[in-house]
Amino acid sequence: MGARTIGVMGRLLDQADGLGLYARYLLGHLVSLDAGSRYVIFLASPAARGLFAGVRNVETCVLATRNRLIGDQVLVPRAARRLGVDLLFNPKFSLPLFCRVPGVFILQSSDWYVNPGNYPWWDNIYIRAMLPLYCRKARAILAILQAALDDLARHGLKLPRAAITHAGCPAIVPNTCAGPEVAGSAARLIDPHREEDLTQALLEVTGSQALRQQMRTAGLERSRRFGWPQAARRV
Repeated sequence: MGARTIGVMGRLLDQADGLGLYARYLLGHLVSLDAGSRYVIFLASPAARGLFAGVRNVETCVLATRNRLIGDQVLVPRAARRLGVDLLFNPKFSLPLFCRVPGVFILQSSDWYVNPGNYPWWDNIYIRAMLPLYCRKARAILAILQAALDDLARHGLKLPRAAITHAGCPAIVPNTCAGPEVAGSAARLIDPHREEDLTQALLEVTGSQALRQQMRTAGLERSRRFGWPQAARRV
């Protein structure tokens, strides 16, 4: 049997923001750890081609279009069939809806449902119309946080099988959303809606050198669980 071929929906690589950075580091480690697979990375422009220059198990395919919907829903499925892709992977939440190739995507957040006021009305309409379809289409969902999956489930989305992918300074973090999941017992958890909680935590941490040292050590140990190689390996 030949090597499996994984098609990556890589237009996210062109973004000069946190999501673009996430995709670049994740894919860089993923293709290195999974050297036995063939990766075909679909790009929206040639700009990111150099990221994979010289990587033996990676080839890039530029699918240039100004319309993201056409790119995701038409050009990617066509190219996937032509290049013999066995699995489609998107580091962001979307998949071709009319494609026989099984797909997996990474869910970055549930904020559109939890804090819809942070987004324009048309963005909320798109998310609420399309995200349930992407979830039903996905063979599996990889989420950066269990809290995101729990939020979507509470809002009625039906999710397939899901897997979770993935401080030397004392940390005070909110006890909501991802705070407890990421920090564990290494941080001081507070109610972000209570000013007195933050005040008390600051007084405790700044008033005790022993406590600061304990939290620093625990934070460094906790941080070893999070890194690009670990994230890529779990994906």
